[in-house]
Amino acid sequence: MNVQGDGRNAIDAAASDKREIENYMRRKLILSCSIAAVLAGLLKLSFPISSVPAAQREIGSRKAQILTQNGLKFRDLNKNGILDPYEDWGFGLSYVR
Repeated sequence: MNVQGDGRNAIDAAASDKREIENYMRRKLILSCSIAAVLAGLLKLSFPISSVPAAQREIGSRKAQILTQNGLKFRDLNKNGILDPYEDWGFGLSYVR
């Protein structure tokens, strides 16, 4: 009986099992990423970002100044007196890259 040969077979089997597990996990990750990409594409098609602002919502503020542009009201969150893109509720997320 060759003890050294049996040890190598066990090591080879363990290495083979490890490769199989790694391949399974890699396939699972690729499948998950593919599904996420497809869902993200469907959501983008379902909820297109419009460049036309929504109707004016009632704006209230305790501390932030209210800015008015083109008849629409916005909160001046950083108190600089200028309407920044993140303060414009009608701007959408199209400015985010």
